[in-house]
Amino acid sequence: MVRSLFVYINIFLAILLLLSGWSIYLNPTTFWLPALLGLGYPFLLVLNLAFIFIWLFLFKRKKAVFISFISIILTWSSFTSIFNISAAARSAGDVSLMTWNVKNFDLYNWSENEETHELMMQLLEQEKPDILCIQEFYTETKGKFKNIKEIKQRLGYKYYYFGETFSVKNGTKKWGLVTFSKFPIKDHGIISFDSGARLNACIFTDIEYKKDSLVRVYNTHLQSLHLADEDYKYLSEIKEDKKTDLESSKKILKKLKAGFEKRSTQAEKIKAHANSFEGKKIICGDFNDTPTSYTHQVLSKGLCDAFKEKGVGFGKTLVNPSPFFRIDFILATPCIDVNSYETFSKKYSDHYPVKAFLELN
Repeated sequence: MVRSLFVYINIFLAILLLLSGWSIYLNPTTFWLPALLGLGYPFLLVLNLAFIFIWLFLFKRKKAVFISFISIILTWSSFTSIFNISAAARSAGDVSLMTWNVKNFDLYNWSENEETHELMMQLLEQEKPDILCIQEFYTETKGKFKNIKEIKQRLGYKYYYFGETFSVKNGTKKWGLVTFSKFPIKDHGIISFDSGARLNACIFTDIEYKKDSLVRVYNTHLQSLHLADEDYKYLSEIKEDKKTDLESSKKILKKLKAGFEKRSTQAEKIKAHANSFEGKKIICGDFNDTPTSYTHQVLSKGLCDAFKEKGVGFGKTLVNPSPFFRIDFILATPCIDVNSYETFSKKYSDHYPVKAFLELN
């Protein structure tokens, strides 16, 4: 009786793992529930691995192992997208690119540390990437947060493009995305999303990294979840096994569903724009989605994920207790060699910055 129950549970978990791994092919605007399962792929993988050990060592039934084993094999590509081991190599001709969601450079002091803004600037000054892509960027023309001016002065950038998505007080306080470059920017533009996405957009810059040689860099910030403080509090209560309620769960699921759907549409819009450019290109930034998502599948098609080329471990970029969530990416055309990849585990923002050395040839 107990064995039969375990078989049914194992079959159920194996099916969930399949749906989770294959969610990358299912557009959330058509069917969104697999996208939710995609977030849980690492956890479902662990549960299925646990069942393999249960059948081998607890019940001594080797044939039952195949229930989970087949699902794991069929979704193995999802595992290789979240975990990697590689050796970095760097050549003299590399161009360094860093992407970071800076959460407005701690404008509202969410870190409760008045030194955070300066620490972020020091990190950028220390790394001095050739190309710097920033999301959730904030700058002022009056006040102490003149971030464009400060970054140009401290890092020595000659060129930049700021894609403004929102401003207040007659344009003296501005939000958006910005790409800084030590190389000339020959063209630029912004890909706007729907009117409700005030802080989400994508900008592109055509950068002349050597004479008559261009690379188009897409700096991307896809739809955020917009979870409120009470939502995070509720999720913490679930984690601590405290009393929960149906309405709070429904509200969070509604926000997740809206996020999945909007990001899929935004990703398709960016990809269509990128496909119209025939030269070398890089798509980077905050996707707000994991590698086991339709969003990542759309944007990464035909491109190389720098983490999969030279990353190590899980490559987590979201500052939260989970070790798995990599939602910030650097994708490049295959003719661009990725020679190294690094995640900086600095809790200055709610995202970790990532940096890659790319050989553009």
